[in-house]
Amino acid sequence: MLAEFDAGFLFKGREPAHPVEELAVWGKRASAGAGLAARLIIVEHDRFARHPLREEGRQLRERLFDFYEEARRELPRARRRANGIYSF
Repeated sequence: MLAEFDAGFLFKGREPAHPVEELAVWGKRASAGAGLAARLIIVEHDRFARHPLREEGRQLRERLFDFYEEARRELPRARRRANGIYSF
């Protein structure tokens, strides 16, 4: 999912053509970011402190939550645009 997000702000592999597609992209980023990050469990027990993937897992989870946070902030504006409600 991160590779897809890193590829850009795309709807089915292309730029969103209209506000409804843009809303779909923000929705996917919000749901996938939060959902995958919440499912990524990092064992914090001291016994595993030196595990080589522990820090990578933390960074991965943080990046996923970052995508969620960005989308969560943008979703209200994207909904208004998709519904044709423009506020200036």
